[in-house]
Amino acid sequence: YTMPEALAELQSRGESLPGLAAETLPAALISLIENHPGESFASAQIILDRMLTPDQRPAAVNGLLKISLSALRGRWEEVLAGSQACLETLEALESALPISTSASAPALVLATLSSLYGHFYPPVDLGKGLNADLNRAFLADLPRGIPREYLDLMRARCLADRARALLALGRPGAALEVVEGIPAGRFASVSPHDLMDECGALTGDHDRACTALAVWHRERPLDTEVWDRRIRGLERAGRQPELMAFLEEILVLSRFFLPPNQVETVRRLVESRRG
Repeated sequence: YTMPEALAELQSRGESLPGLAAETLPAALISLIENHPGESFASAQIILDRMLTPDQRPAAVNGLLKISLSALRGRWEEVLAGSQACLETLEALESALPISTSASAPALVLATLSSLYGHFYPPVDLGKGLNADLNRAFLADLPRGIPREYLDLMRARCLADRARALLALGRPGAALEVVEGIPAGRFASVSPHDLMDECGALTGDHDRACTALAVWHRERPLDTEVWDRRIRGLERAGRQPELMAFLEEILVLSRFFLPPNQVETVRRLVESRRG
């Protein structure tokens, strides 16, 4: 079941199932563009520009989709403006929340939560673990009847998008201030550590970058992307003893869950550093 087949089915069934056309289609198109960097997909972008207009979905949901599209286009000023608007929308939603929602009013609880959770979010490559984060947030918010966990998750994603835009615009100092507002170890789909590493690399603060990468590795010890980032960070900082210790560690880990050819790649990397 390929993405072109999925898109064809979404479009063919759009009239009978309006939710597919209104929400699933734009999310799938964003995923398609993200998975094919370097290709323009002009027709898909035209469709998205038409669909991501106000009033088709809640402002917070629409804003996050538009930020994703602007980032894919490399329009970082748009991402900055969009992330600020999204943060303001989330703040307005939070200020309008009741202090609590009575457990004796389940219809009110479901109506409150479904207004935000009852929408399709792009699951493909738009942040590891987004669906897991949404499910966990919903379970946390359901007993309270108010979407505080949802708002915190979406605020963290907006801050991450804002930091990426500032980095792309050559403003690592400003990006660092934003990154410091992203909670660590709380969400699977958004983390401050990779952004902290980029800020440190651009500002020359290698100690901060190495610390962030070490924490990230403790949170995701089997994530090979984190391995690669930490190796580069330690090399950049010139921390050879720490680099060798880390390489020895991942060589042991790799023998337990990587295929033999990848284990051999790690082994050769360790041997080359020893020499």
